[in-house]
Amino acid sequence: MQVTHLYVYPIKSLAGIALDEVALTSRGFRHDREWMLVDSNNRFISQREIPELAKFIPCIENNLLKVSYDQTCISIDLNYKPELKLNTTVWDDTVYAETQDPKVNQWFSTHLKTSVRLVRKTKENPRGVKNHPDTNINFADGSQFLIIGEASLHDLNSRLDQDIPINRFRPNIVVNTSNPYAEDEWNEISIGRHHFISTKLCSRCIIINTDQHTSKVYKEPLKTLSTYRKWNNKVYFGQFLKLTSDVLGSLKLGSEVQVIT
Repeated sequence: MQVTHLYVYPIKSLAGIALDEVALTSRGFRHDREWMLVDSNNRFISQREIPELAKFIPCIENNLLKVSYDQTCISIDLNYKPELKLNTTVWDDTVYAETQDPKVNQWFSTHLKTSVRLVRKTKENPRGVKNHPDTNINFADGSQFLIIGEASLHDLNSRLDQDIPINRFRPNIVVNTSNPYAEDEWNEISIGRHHFISTKLCSRCIIINTDQHTSKVYKEPLKTLSTYRKWNNKVYFGQFLKLTSDVLGSLKLGSEVQVIT
């Protein structure tokens, strides 16, 4: 098996960036969910409440995080020195974060028609994962990485009237598997020279019904997945991973994937 797609989502719940190579850090892929938008209560916002977030397109170049939307663009300096640090909320977690340029906040608020602020995860305050407390993550929901096998998507699409793309599921790593849902059974894998362990299956929410290009929300694929991938009142698609290698580096498209256990 080989890696066929790599994605990073610099701002939580905005569009992702497809990459040929991406650096590994102790918190996941470099810059993955390092920023997020919060409401007036400093709680994260997502496509669950605001599907329009899917249409905000980020890129990183020349030490800037750029976000485009509806023929406009805002640039965020990666070296910006925050004026304030504050506690934010991601689900049940309180996460320490740095505020960003007020001009950036105004740009997002104008386009979203609601008051929001962009914040950045601080490096000095680790955030653990409930079932793996020694794991460090940014603003991701549940783990450092989400991996999905292509065969799983092919099987799902064979059950749908219209194919959906992999970006509906917002993975970090996509692998050209032969058997549908093979990733469910992986306990430990290597990708290139790096080792990962599985932490838990990924339970899915309404976001997978949102077209990531138009932000229109449909009934599928959650409706169909519920007929054969639902147990314990949750629908599952994909596997969360934790990096266990001590040596950091990068993952590349075409990297070999081997199942260890």
